[in-house]
Amino acid sequence: MRLSDKIILITDAGTPLGKAAAAAFTKEGAVVVAPEAVIAKTDIDKIVSDTLVKYGRIDVLAYSHDELIKSSVENSSDEQFERMILVNAKTAFLYTQAVGRAMKDAHGGNIIYFGSIHSEKPTGSAFAYSAAKAAVKMLCKEAALDLGIYNIRANIIEVGGLKGDEERFAGTVSPLYVDMTGKIPGGRPGSAEDAAKVSVFLASEDSVLLNGADIRADGALTLKYMPRVTYEEFDDYKAGKRAPSELKFFNLNDQSDRPRAYTGDNNKSLINKVAVVTGSASGIGQGIALALAERGAKLVVTAHSRPADETMQLIRDAGGEAICVKGDFSSLKDVKNLFAEASTAFGKVDILVNNAALQINKWLLEATEEEFDLLMSTNLKGYWMCTKEAIPYMKRAECGRIINIASIHAKRPTDFDVTYSMTKAGIKMLTRESALELAQYGIMVNMVSLGGVKIQQKSGNPSWKPPGRYNLGNMPKKGYLCGRAGYPEDVGWIAAFLADERSQYITGSNIRADGGTMMI
Repeated sequence: MRLSDKIILITDAGTPLGKAAAAAFTKEGAVVVAPEAVIAKTDIDKIVSDTLVKYGRIDVLAYSHDELIKSSVENSSDEQFERMILVNAKTAFLYTQAVGRAMKDAHGGNIIYFGSIHSEKPTGSAFAYSAAKAAVKMLCKEAALDLGIYNIRANIIEVGGLKGDEERFAGTVSPLYVDMTGKIPGGRPGSAEDAAKVSVFLASEDSVLLNGADIRADGALTLKYMPRVTYEEFDDYKAGKRAPSELKFFNLNDQSDRPRAYTGDNNKSLINKVAVVTGSASGIGQGIALALAERGAKLVVTAHSRPADETMQLIRDAGGEAICVKGDFSSLKDVKNLFAEASTAFGKVDILVNNAALQINKWLLEATEEEFDLLMSTNLKGYWMCTKEAIPYMKRAECGRIINIASIHAKRPTDFDVTYSMTKAGIKMLTRESALELAQYGIMVNMVSLGGVKIQQKSGNPSWKPPGRYNLGNMPKKGYLCGRAGYPEDVGWIAAFLADERSQYITGSNIRADGGTMMI
């Protein structure tokens, strides 16, 4: 048997995936430890400690926590959001830390996360669940880098298209789960047992070359684009047995919904628009605020730990109009006040740019629970709360725009700041879920993923940084295909485009603005 005498810790024996994995691992000869779900750090540490005392080691961690609360971006409660992040993401972080330390000392181990296709594909019914699953996907990649030097592998199975998912994820916004079985090319939904077989492979030496991999196990459900025409149906069409209209996707002659031509001044494309830009006292937010003001928008600038005097002066020098609102925008009270002040000053809000964020700079095993909570609250929850509070104003706007400033580390691990990457991956799914939900109100939601932008001040203050292993001067184009790093005004120009009418066909998208560095 492939897993004889392996000690495998499954984090939640109560989920279908946890139960199936326990049975599959046992069948392969493993010793399985499968406790009921816990969520507190003290309980997680005790489970890991007790397992180590009893067996002396943990060879495989199979993370199987999975809880779903359906809630929308617009109507979710604070408690629902917090619960989804706690159960589906924070426990993964805490288990990875606890088991990772033991595996590091043993100089070897294997971590398997049961994830979800909704780390990439929006549900339309459970946005916080998607954000949490995206965060775990980035945790997996960070763990692969951070712990890989100790012979520890970390991989994730993105599970979807399972029997019963039609009811579990059903919603009114997304058609993904309407006739789910019919959308799976093989015509058969998967099962927890099918996913468990993948985990057995990942736990074995057969998968030794995999580290940081995300394996999509959904029967190709998420590849579905439009109704599939079979070869037999196409043969009938060619033989004249089917009308051409049966195979057409849309009517090219109907252009009643064609967008109106843009006739405005490109340099004043945002006149009469009101924009809220969080984190705009300096740096990237300042560059965005100035670019919007230069195009005629009225600005609501925010300040928290830094004064916004310079930003306000730059806007005035550009002939713009702005107010400054102070507050901590990870606080619901301050978020509500922000939009109230904007409405009082300008009577409306057309554009929201979520930009305020923190970066701690800590290794995976160095980061604390308190720092995890702080970054999730500021970088992810703060974006959601601002989005939620903006929706009533956006509904009244002619064409509402929400722009989320994120990072290339929503896709690529930082190798030095695990929780930061987890929050940026969560923002990716917040963007996609919001775009799906808010399209009915004409609100477009997009994301800009930044890399290598020069700003004078950063929130991170690490006690130690890794030595420079790479000389950028010797790399092609100094590490940037554009030949240089970015500046705040580069980001501002992109945000200005996404804020005006010319971007009306773009929603749920991610613009990667990194000078091409991810291509090198």
